[in-house]
Formats: sequence, C-alpha cells, structure tokens
Amino acid sequence: MMENKNTEFLKYLDISIKASQDMTQELIKDNRKDEADHEKVKTNVYQIFKTVFQVITKQKALELDDIKKLFLEKLETIPANWKTSLESGKEFQDYEKILIEEIKLQTLEEIRNTFLTLWESN
Repeated sequence: MMENKNTEFLKYLDISIKASQDMTQELIKDNRKDEADHEKVKTNVYQIFKTVFQVITKQKALELDDIKKLFLEKLETIPANWKTSLESGKEFQDYEKILIEEIKLQTLEEIRNTFLTLWESN
C-alpha cells in the first residue's frame, strides 16, 4: 500500500512538472517571456517537493504516518521564507515579487491538497 501511495504521488509530481515545462515552452514560442518565467516558478516548486518527498521516503523504517507527518512539516517550513517575501513585496508594492510568491504558495497548496487526497485514500 505504501509503495502505491509513493508511486502515485511521484507520478502526480512528474506529470505536473512535465505539464509546466510544456507550458513554459509554449509561452516562449508565443514570445510571452514573463508568463514563461512565472511558469518556471511553478516547475521549480514541483521539483523542490519531489526531491523532498524522495528524501523522506528513502529513510528506512518509516511508516505511512511518519512519511505523512514529515512531508506535511516540510510543506510548512519550506514556504516560510516565501510568506515573508510576499509580505515584504506587499509592504514595498513590488508587484512582481508578490506575483511570484503567490504562484509559489498556490502551487504549494495544490501539492498539499493532492498529497492529502492521495495519502488518505485507500
């Protein structure tokens, strides 16, 4: 059961990374560099959490609940600087920074929701 959940979640991340990379290429072809750069931010967030998840699941003797607990902790600690940066962007009306941090946090929420849905299904 654990291997299925791990595999499903990694598959979701791989599909998301590929879709985001494909979208980036389409935007570049359309000369929409700013939007392509924003899409790259999403790709990076997927890749960060794929790496984090793989590191957690490679630890020996972890049960499903341990993996869930560790991954959810990382979903809280890693974006702490993003939230600080978002607040800083708002304070100084740096709209590009605000947009980038919001993209990161929205992508994070999608990852969290998908993880919880997969992890809590049978």
